[in-house]
Amino acid sequence: MRETLRISSTIPGFTVEPYEDTLLAGKYFVRKGEPITALLARAHLDPVVYGEDAREFRPERMSDDSFAQLNKE
Repeated sequence: MRETLRISSTIPGFTVEPYEDTLLAGKYFVRKGEPITALLARAHLDPVVYGEDAREFRPERMSDDSFAQLNKE
């Protein structure tokens, strides 16, 4: 199920706005009320996170042990 949702997000993206001026990740300045759009459909295909085969359907990528390692970096 996890790999299916990664490849075909039920929510392709969402938008949020900061309550105050904010520095994201130590380098991206965002003003209060400025919309920030997270495109999950693109983020879930990032080869830096999921490997060079990020566009391929591989259910074993999301097994409990493999899934736990994805966010360790």
